[in-house]
Amino acid sequence: MELIVELLNITTGGNRIAVISQQTANSMGVHSSDRIKIAVGDRALIAIANIAENFPDNRIGCFRGN
Repeated sequence: MELIVELLNITTGGNRIAVISQQTANSMGVHSSDRIKIAVGDRALIAIANIAENFPDNRIGCFRGN
C-alpha cells in the first residue's frame, strides 16, 4: 500500500516510530506496536507502528531518530 509520508518534527529516544490512522491500520492489518517496513525507492527501514485516532488516513508520520 502506498502512503504519503509526513516527517514529524519530534525526536524519539532511539526506536523508529511511525504513526498511522486507525482506518489505515485496519486496511493494512496492522496493530499498535507491530513492526512495519517503510520503503522509499531503494531505501527501507523498520519502524514500530503507533495508531492514532486523529491522524489523516492514507498517510504515515515518521518521527525523527536521535
